[in-house]
Amino acid sequence: MKVLVLVKGVVDPGPQPSLSEGRLTSGDVVLDHYGKYALEAGLQLAQDQDDQGSVTAASVGPDSETALRDALALGAQDAIEVKTDQENAGLADILAQAVNKEGPFDLVLCGDQATDDSQGVLPAQLAAALDWPLVDAVDALGFVGPRLCYTSLLDKGAVKGTVQLPAVVSVLDTINKPRLPSFRLKMAAKRYQIKEFQAESSQKDPLEKLEMEEVPASSKEVIMVDSVDDLIRALDQVGIRLKKE
Repeated sequence: MKVLVLVKGVVDPGPQPSLSEGRLTSGDVVLDHYGKYALEAGLQLAQDQDDQGSVTAASVGPDSETALRDALALGAQDAIEVKTDQENAGLADILAQAVNKEGPFDLVLCGDQATDDSQGVLPAQLAAALDWPLVDAVDALGFVGPRLCYTSLLDKGAVKGTVQLPAVVSVLDTINKPRLPSFRLKMAAKRYQIKEFQAESSQKDPLEKLEMEEVPASSKEVIMVDSVDDLIRALDQVGIRLKKE
């Protein structure tokens, strides 16, 4: 089983911003908090496959290299930096290109949101671009035969089910406890030759306008009523009978 984990480099939210020479500076770039949980989920699933599974990290954006080397230090076996000239609005289509051309992958994992962006729309957009099923807000993962079983935490409770692979899965930060990087992997991550994937310009306009269809005005008369009795009589005239208790 080949797992692709989407990760992101973000500014470290821990240190307080400081003022230096009249400019506001913030912390170093680190691997996104939610990406760590997605990566750990992928590593655990790969381990459950009797070492027949592999985990690849992929990232797009100016801070991709930092995020990918952090992911390698945590155990990812491969890393892909996605290059593109497009804005974030076309991100799902750009990532779908990487999934299709660098794969085949059986599973794409990502956090259900990002530390610096809590919209959480990318998993659904990517699943739509790939035409794969989506399982969102996942708190537990495992296998039942060839199918992936999951538990999703929703506002009104938990939902359990299975999904046929390939699929896109977004995970919560309650799904596991991410491992710490080892010294050996940190040293190896610094020397690792990260692959580059140059995405083509998306043929889809992510902000494509919906076609507007003019709805003709109703030719029926509008009847104004002053009481419930008048409403009942008006409904009776158009063939709607209300039964009185």
